[in-house]
Amino acid sequence: MDSAAFTRQEIAMPRIVALVSVIALTLAGTLALGALPHAGAQDPSPAGTAGHPVVGAWFWENSSTDPFDDSFAVFHADGTYVEETPYIGTGIGVWEATGERSADLIIVFQDIEGGLDPTAPAAFVAGTFTLRLSLEVDDSGNAISGTGPIEIRTPDGALVDEVTFDGTGSRLLLDWTPPIATPAA
Repeated sequence: MDSAAFTRQEIAMPRIVALVSVIALTLAGTLALGALPHAGAQDPSPAGTAGHPVVGAWFWENSSTDPFDDSFAVFHADGTYVEETPYIGTGIGVWEATGERSADLIIVFQDIEGGLDPTAPAAFVAGTFTLRLSLEVDDSGNAISGTGPIEIRTPDGALVDEVTFDGTGSRLLLDWTPPIATPAA
């Protein structure tokens, strides 16, 4: 064997060993990383929320005698909730399925925009207005009822008042029309 062929063989062997080593280390690293637990984002759809009949947009008739406090709300499939009312502003909340057609909801309105007096909508009340409701969607899936306590607190957390909410709502559909307000007799 001549010396040129021997030198090529000596150079080729370390290259093959290096290539095989790189492939083996890459494969071992990939397998090891695959066995480790992965940190990830929170499940965007907690168990029981994505297909729940409460998911969607709703019109709340918060008080049948006062159309001023009616509101619009959206139950999101990820368990979050947003509500807008001309009476007290925007509420943010979370909900959780408690049954096939039932759910629990907490809504917090902070620094109440319209105050607590609908005759003085420019009023402003610092603090929170928190509702903790038990909800039920009817068999049609287009009507909802909710009941539970409302807590009104000052910014330092002192309880100002506690009353009971008892309201109903209807699902917003493409053919939805607002209810006609009837004047109090």
